[in-house]
Formats: sequence, C-alpha cells, structure tokens
Amino acid sequence: MNTVQSEQGTVSKPVIAMDLSTAGKGGGPFTSTTRLMESELKESYEFRTIWYDVSLGAGVSWKRILHLRDQIREIKPDIVHYTGLQLSGFHMAVACRLAGVKRTVVSVRGFSGDALYFSKIKSFLLTYILEPFTLLSATRAVGVSKYVANRKALRILKSKTRSFIYNFPPPVSQSISRDDIRKELKIPADQVVAISVARITKDKGYHIFKDSIRSLSKQTNLTILIVGRGEYLDEMQEELSDQIAKGQVVFLGYKANVGDYLNASDIFVLPTLHETLSVALLEASSYHLALVASNTGGVPEIVIDGHNGRLVEPGNASELSEAIAELVASVEKRKEFGHNAFNRVNTTFDRRRLESQWDELYKTILKEKR
Repeated sequence: MNTVQSEQGTVSKPVIAMDLSTAGKGGGPFTSTTRLMESELKESYEFRTIWYDVSLGAGVSWKRILHLRDQIREIKPDIVHYTGLQLSGFHMAVACRLAGVKRTVVSVRGFSGDALYFSKIKSFLLTYILEPFTLLSATRAVGVSKYVANRKALRILKSKTRSFIYNFPPPVSQSISRDDIRKELKIPADQVVAISVARITKDKGYHIFKDSIRSLSKQTNLTILIVGRGEYLDEMQEELSDQIAKGQVVFLGYKANVGDYLNASDIFVLPTLHETLSVALLEASSYHLALVASNTGGVPEIVIDGHNGRLVEPGNASELSEAIAELVASVEKRKEFGHNAFNRVNTTFDRRRLESQWDELYKTILKEKR
C-alpha cells in the first residue's frame, strides 16, 4: 500500500493510476476517466495520471509501450486502471506487465469490430489478437453498459468481469444564460433548437443526419447546432452549404463550454450507427433535453422510447427526420421528455451509487493475493 501526504500527515492510501490521452479533452474516454478521478473517490484513493502520448509512433509502438512502462514504474501504483481496448488498451496491458503491475482494471467501452471504417487487416488484428490479449491480461474487465457486459468477449471471461458500471453523468455547468447564447448565435427566443454533440464522423451517423437536415429544411422554426470536430466535418459543411447560408444549421466546432449550448437548446440528436452507451446523451439529459437517438448498443439503456425521447433505426434518415419534426411540433412533448430525461439520469446514473460500485471493485482487487 502506498503512503501519501495529507493535512493530517502521512496516511496509507491506495494509488490508482489511470491513462489519459495527450490528444486532450473532448472524447468520451477522456471525459469519463477525468470524472472518475475527480469524484468523491479521491478522498479514499490517490489517483495519478499516466499520459498516453499519441505522438510516439504509429500502430503497435514499442516506443509508446516503454514510455508508458516508465511512467508506471515511477508512480508505483497499487492498481492500474486503463480506459479502453483497441491499440491503447494493448499498449497499456503490455506496459503493465513490463512494469510488474499485477492488479489492473480495463474499462471496456467498445470493440474494434464495431467500427465501420477500419481496414479488414486492422480490424482482424485488433479483434482476434490484441484485444483478447488485453482482456486476458487484466485482473478485471468492466463494461460501461449492460450491452457491453453481454457481449461474447466478456461473457467468456466471467471470472474477470464485474459486469458493468455506468459512466458518470456530467456536472451541470454553464457560464452564459440561455438568452445570451441565443443572442450570440442570432437565434430568436421562440425558435426550436436541436443540438448534436459528438465526433463528426460517419461512424457517428453524421452522413445520415445530413440527409435528415436537408429534409427538414422547410421547418423554418428549427435551428440545428452541431458541436464537435472530425474527419467528416468539412464534407458535411460543404453538403449543407445552403442550410448554413440560411442560418438553419450552425457548425460550432469544438466547445469546452458545451453546457452553455445545451442549456440554450430543446432537443438533443445522436444519429450514431453504433454506441456502447453515450456520455453525450447523459449530458443532454442533465439539461432537460428531449432525446432523439439511434436504437443501437447501449443507447436504449438511456433513452426509453416515448418516455424521455425517441429511438430510431440506425441509418434511417427518414425516421430521424420524423422524430425531430414530431418534437419540433409539440412543446408539451419536448417538456415531458426533457423532464423525464433529467429524472432518469439522476436515478439510474446516480453518482453516489456509481462511486460505491467502483469503491467496492477497487477494494476487492486490493484484497486479492497476487
């Protein structure tokens, strides 16, 4: 057990090292990991950061592995908790072995085989070689949703699996009022605003959303805000140039103060083609937004159709358009769904319960002989 300094002097406190990408804020893994490290659990554990340097080589990178190993050796953690599979998870698993760490947890957020636009060779290597090694190397594998926990790769590892622990919902934070944001964007107070926040990629379904936006062009009382960056952004902006010129669609890029824009909106749209849960949906729920999302993966664990939003078939632009138009037409339904979304995120995704589940898991691992 490590010792750390506090106001009361030197105390025994387990050290848990967690990896964060040097690519920075904005992604789900970075956000979820940061929220866990900043939770009330910091009173019981000393969280330390292992920086995953994305600039150190491409593909399977020995240089990157050694850099991770050296950080782990310097920290001397009681547990290393790394935050995903794919290449980063493999690198972390190897680095932990080289550093002699015997207690590790991997949060499983998704599998490489789900990605639609990986090359066949890359997908095969990750799915059948690297990710199985990562899972087998971990002391525990924890899904971020029931959907993930029920995947075959985790079901065959029952002795290693703590089923699932949901992502932490975000704290509600806003620096500018709803009216001021709308004035800044030149959006009338009575205009219905739909917002979407994610990586702007085809995996997230933005090429489908683009077609839906075009079909909604006659909805003159609707403005759509799109927050985020990604490889499909430039193409999407070009294909929606008419809607942008008319002010029907506003691309905002990356925004650190996402809460300000959610607070100024009425509907949240997630057109993704696959999703293990969705930090963005949890955040939108915290701001009382009615939800429209694809019926895929772990999304139905957040969105209950007809209760706090609408679920649509992934890849179906017409269904997506109809669900948005339904909510644009009914302020009563928007308010009902938004109210229910807020209640659900504060019960099913209660922070104290999630903290208790992580605390229980960490304590169990620390008690086990290695």
